[in-house]
Amino acid sequence: MRRIVGLLVAATATVAVAGCSVQGTPHADPRATVVDDASGYSGGSSEALPPPPADYKTMTCTTYRAQPDPVQQSVVHAILGPDKKNYILISTLVDIMCLRQPNAAVVDVLSSIRPDFIR
Repeated sequence: MRRIVGLLVAATATVAVAGCSVQGTPHADPRATVVDDASGYSGGSSEALPPPPADYKTMTCTTYRAQPDPVQQSVVHAILGPDKKNYILISTLVDIMCLRQPNAAVVDVLSSIRPDFIR
């Protein structure tokens, strides 16, 4: 039985490694370059963030989750300020955390995240 399990693990690893191989020289996707513009936004996209909604300071998780990704990122940017640069990651984390607390304010969800993670 252990031999069969060992063979299955080895076969799975072989298929996984073979499926991940790249032929030729890999090239970076130019759309995935990091931008650092005057607004302080640096989130992996060359598109500028839209302005946050007027109610971003009191926005609930339900409203936040209904917004498209760029608006969610602009809300996080507006709340955290221009010195925080990982808005895509943080806005995704807030989106996930809002699943468990739909009536919470986004400001409160952001404040519950460890400060060293938000840097």
